[in-house]
Amino acid sequence: MPSCIDTETPELANTLIMGAWNLGYHGAAVAAAIAYDTGLSPVDVRTLTVGELQGNRIKRDRTKTGRTVDLELWPNTLEWIEAYHKELGIAQMPGALIVRTRRGKPFTKDMLATDIRKVREKLGIPSELKLADLRRTAWTEMANKGATVPQLAASAG
Repeated sequence: MPSCIDTETPELANTLIMGAWNLGYHGAAVAAAIAYDTGLSPVDVRTLTVGELQGNRIKRDRTKTGRTVDLELWPNTLEWIEAYHKELGIAQMPGALIVRTRRGKPFTKDMLATDIRKVREKLGIPSELKLADLRRTAWTEMANKGATVPQLAASAG
C-alpha cells in the first residue's frame, strides 16, 4: 500500500537521517541513509556486512530474492558509516554488521522500526513515514538521475 507521505521529495528523508544522527540514533541514521541511497529493503540494510561494502558500493545478494546487486552509496553516507564505525571502536571484520542498535547489538526488525519511530516522534515527522518509504524515494531519485529500468529493477529486488 502506498504511503500517504510525499516521497517524491527528499526533505523528509534528509530530516529523518540528520535528526536520527543528531539525536544519537547513529545506527538508525546510517540504516536510513543506506536505504535512501540504495533502495535496499530494511532486512537487507539490517544484515549488510562490512565485507559487502566495497569502496563506495554495496555488493550483495538480496535476502528475499537471492539476486546480486551492485549499488552506489553517496559520499555523505560513506562519511557517516566511517564516523559510526570509528565511534563503535570495534574491529570491522568482513562479517561484521554495518549497522547496530545504540547498545551495539544487531538490529532486529522491531528494534530498527522502533528507533525510526522514536526519531520521527522526537522530530515531529508524520507517523506514516517508514523506512520502506525511503526505498521509494531512492528509486525516484535514481530515475530522476537517469537510472535505467534494469538498474531500478536491481535496486528494487
